[in-house]
Amino acid sequence: MEENKTNLELLLKARSGDMTAMEAIFTRYLGLVRSIARKYFTPNGTDDDLVQAGILGILKGIQNYDPAKNDNLGAYMSMCIKSNIKDCIRAANRERNKPLNEAISIEKLDETGTGLSGEYIDDPLYNYIEQEGLELFYQIVEKLCNKQAVQVLRYYLEGYTYNEIASMMHLDAKKVDNILSGVKAKIKKNEKLFCDCL
Repeated sequence: MEENKTNLELLLKARSGDMTAMEAIFTRYLGLVRSIARKYFTPNGTDDDLVQAGILGILKGIQNYDPAKNDNLGAYMSMCIKSNIKDCIRAANRERNKPLNEAISIEKLDETGTGLSGEYIDDPLYNYIEQEGLELFYQIVEKLCNKQAVQVLRYYLEGYTYNEIASMMHLDAKKVDNILSGVKAKIKKNEKLFCDCL
């Protein structure tokens, strides 16, 4: 409750124009923004586009939060972030953006130049997490991966950047990237194992 009160005090200061308070709020909720943004895909966009949309959601939350209507600031900010990210995705998917979204990148053409070498495939990691509980997911991953890989994955799903994970685990960012790539490959290879648990 004390943290919520502190967040509320910061929010009220930020709303009145205190840039230090505004920066503190953005810093507190940036991990949440990254975590939420990773769960979505936007055609012809990047993860950074979704993070920016989430940051704008924080700004809207600062402007519109009413403690009389909602006493849980964290839940309200989460809702604002998700809503703004979904608005960004809806805007990208609108009919007027269809030619841009359906354009084929030169890099995606195969060697013959006749077609796509690969298509966007839903990330099985997030599909499974959306369908089942996170702890069951981790129990299965622990059977496939070593403890270090599981901990890196936990930090990643909590919204930490590669550099933050590297610092916390005393690794370099490239090692973190390699570990996550290996975990994702094992999950994809053993997708049936995850489906059998549904």
